[in-house]
Formats: sequence, structure tokens, C-alpha cells
Amino acid sequence: MKKILAFALSLLLLAGLLAGCGSKAVMDNTAGSAVAPMEPGDNFEKFPATDMENGEVVDTVVKGENVALSGEKIIYYANISLETLEFEKTVTALEEAVKNAGGFIQNSSVNGDTSYDENGVVQVLNRRAHYSVRVPADELEEFLHFSGTLGNVISSSKEAENVTSRYTDLEARMASLKTEQTRLLELMEKAEDIHALIALEERLSSVRYEIESIQRNLDNLDSLLAYSTVTLSIREVRTYKTAVKVQRSFFQRLGDSFGAGWERFVEGLENFTIGLAGAIFPLILGAVAIVVVVLILKKQRKKLAKPAPKKEDEA
Repeated sequence: MKKILAFALSLLLLAGLLAGCGSKAVMDNTAGSAVAPMEPGDNFEKFPATDMENGEVVDTVVKGENVALSGEKIIYYANISLETLEFEKTVTALEEAVKNAGGFIQNSSVNGDTSYDENGVVQVLNRRAHYSVRVPADELEEFLHFSGTLGNVISSSKEAENVTSRYTDLEARMASLKTEQTRLLELMEKAEDIHALIALEERLSSVRYEIESIQRNLDNLDSLLAYSTVTLSIREVRTYKTAVKVQRSFFQRLGDSFGAGWERFVEGLENFTIGLAGAIFPLILGAVAIVVVVLILKKQRKKLAKPAPKKEDEA
């Protein structure tokens, strides 16, 4: 009897040890499935948070500036308007920055006011440049930061467009059309009626046209997603505009207004003088022509007004 009890106790102890080992194995598996530690360079939360009360995992939103959710497709646009005292250097630095960022200039234009000095040398003043550039999306922030150092930034804006839904719809439509295309090809191989074959070919042509159209839209979206669009306006100035950060008095603002008005008056007078100098020769020719015409008219009027000679009475 004692031997039987001892054997039973041994079985119970062995079962307890096995249960403990099994529990430890489960804990080890759970620990092994934990989220990997944050890697160097991660500056936003990308790990699930744990509810401390019940131990359940709760969803969290990925946090971080300009970081899209996983799977999201975001197109970024930016606009910058700035002033510069050194127009040529600014334009050259901008073009170099676009090249270094791995982007390209989509379109550009430069214009200004033409002036002539005393020696007849032509100068272009108050130049203005407009650039539309494309830079890789992952280089956008660095490019915008550098662009802000090229001059005095007057205004800047940034816009994000989420095209995830549109992109997903296009992909779904593309998959459906490709499936239909495969089925049409299979039916064409089995078709024996000429009328049915013609109908299948017409539908296949339509399906292929839709596939090409959708592919073009997807390629366009891929291009916009890969390369962000930045529009830059650069204006040449003599002095920078200073931003007023404190409340100025009435007389200070009045003085600024008079000063700005005087600058505009001087600039307008210069432009008027330059325009007048360019038009002086045509004005002189016009004046000479008017004088000649007036003299001819006066001469003809005198001839008409002169009385005819009286005829002598016949004897």
C-alpha cells in the first residue's frame, strides 16, 4: 500500500514539474514575440501601447512630422516667395540645390525692367524669376530649409494631398480589367462563331484601352508621389523688407509711409525718365512733321485768301 501511495505522489510531482516547464515555455514565446527595440534614427512612436489595467494591446497612431501612416500615399506641394539682393547668385544656388537633391527643373522664367545708361549700355533691373521644380519626396524638408536661406522669405506654404483612396481604386479597377482580359482571350480561343469572335475582339480592345489609361494615371501618381513639386518666386530688391514684430507708434508708421511713398515716387520718376529718353527721337520726328504740315497749311491758306487782280476796263 505504501509503495502505491509513493508511486502516486511521484506522478503528481512529475506532472507539476511538467506544467511549470510548459508555463515557462509559453512565457518565453510571448517574450520572443515582443516588438523589436527602436532603432537609431527613429524619432516617432511606431510601437503598440499596452493597457496597464487589463494587459490588452491598444492601437496607436504613428506620430512624427510629415510621416504618413503605413500604406498611405501622400503628395506634397510647396510654395516659397523670397527677395534677394544678389539675384544671379541666388538663382545659381537654387539650381545647384535642385541638382544636388536629385531633382529637376520642370519650368522656369526670368524677366525684368530694361534701362539704358548714358553710354547706351542696356541693363536689366528689378529682375524676377519663377521656378517650378521637382525634388525627391524624402529630400523635400531639407530642400525647403535650404531655400529659406537664399534670401528674405516673404511667404511660404505647404500642402499635402492624400491620394490613397484614388490609387487603391485604380489598382482594383486594373486588376479587374486584367482578369477580364484573360477570360476574353480564353473565350476567343474557344469561339467558333465569327460574330461571337468579333464581339469578343471589340470588348478586348476596349478593355486594353482602359488598362492603358489606368496605367497612365498610376504612373502619373507614382511620379507625383516620388517627386514633390515646389514653386519658387524670386524678386530682386535693393533692400530687404523687415518684418515688424513690435507695435509701432502712429508717427513711426507715418514716417515709414512717407519713406515708402518717396521711394515709389523716385522709382517712378526714374522709369518715366528712362521711357522718355527712349521715346525722344520719335517725339522729335513727330514734332517736325507737325510743324511742316502747319506751315504748308498756312501757305495754302494765304494763297486762297489773296484777292485776284482786277481787270482794266477796256477803252
